[in-house]
Amino acid sequence: MDGKWFTYYESGQVGKEYNCKNDKQDGRFVEYYKNGLVKKKEYYKDGKQEGKLVWYDLDGNITDEDIWNDGECIEMCEGNE
Repeated sequence: MDGKWFTYYESGQVGKEYNCKNDKQDGRFVEYYKNGLVKKKEYYKDGKQEGKLVWYDLDGNITDEDIWNDGECIEMCEGNE
């Protein structure tokens, strides 16, 4: 698997979009609610979470943020604040 990938809801709305490189997630991963708003954004490098993970509510407000390095949460890892 290489390149950009998508999953879809039955309605045809995009559910997830992500990138793969050498059969591993690599780059931005975005998951959407059925209404089209972003549910979460995160990043991967060589199949491991890397950088900021941000969760959003149905109104587009940030509900949680974590910082990841090499697949391990290193900051703000308490869960939903």
